[in-house]
Amino acid sequence: LVLGLLAIWSVAGGLITRLTALEFVKNEKADLKESLLFALRKFWSYFWSPIVPLLGVLFFTVCNIFGGLFGQIQYVGEVAVAIGFPLAIISGFFIVFIGIIGIVGFFLMFPTISAEGSDTFDAMSRSYSYVLARPKRFVSLFLGILICGVVFAIFAGSVACLIMQTAFYTVGFGMGQKFESIRAVLSGGVAPALEGSVGMASSGSWSIKFVTVMLMFYISLVKVAVASFVVAFAGSASTISYFVLRNDVDGTEMCDIFVDETGRWKNETSVDVKLQLYD
Repeated sequence: LVLGLLAIWSVAGGLITRLTALEFVKNEKADLKESLLFALRKFWSYFWSPIVPLLGVLFFTVCNIFGGLFGQIQYVGEVAVAIGFPLAIISGFFIVFIGIIGIVGFFLMFPTISAEGSDTFDAMSRSYSYVLARPKRFVSLFLGILICGVVFAIFAGSVACLIMQTAFYTVGFGMGQKFESIRAVLSGGVAPALEGSVGMASSGSWSIKFVTVMLMFYISLVKVAVASFVVAFAGSASTISYFVLRNDVDGTEMCDIFVDETGRWKNETSVDVKLQLYD
């Protein structure tokens, strides 16, 4: 299940961050098909980006566990653990370092691949180096995204709830008591087909059951839509934050982005515009 969700997110996250990178640089709508093909070409880079740090943490964890198992040998093992425990401390450092920086820097990995056209290791190295080089800048951007994301999620959820409540009350006003029985089943959160005799009593005929199930489906779609807006916001905000951090750490211009399959870099700011700015 986790690998399946990660595969889906590798395509969806890659598409969102690539679209954002192109639109941010070009200041115009990006080609959806081209961005999707880019995400598919870079699928394995996106897929392995969150996994490699976990593998690093797992490797050093296993090293310490094996050291502890070796320590079960009488006399020799105990002495070996006492002498080699500094290695366990070093492993513990790498576990904490790779784990914490990997978690907080994860939201820079996908934008790195989308903007640079690079691979998993470049995404990891840039995310780690940017976090360590500009920790205050990173924290300020991260908190900004978090706060704005929470506000946006509350706003989007409230609007969706208002829309659904308006639809329910207006339709219910016309449908009358029948709709009240449907609302009673919906409030219970159990489909009529699954709740046995209670559902039979509350939902009535098969047509009422059908309406109830369809309304549950529509509610689920609205919830998915709200969640999709939040995910799109997170991907877009993290991509723009990546450009800001890249400019701050490496001095790379905001308008530099990987644009084709030949490995060529393209600066989307035209020469005429640069000359006019210079003049």
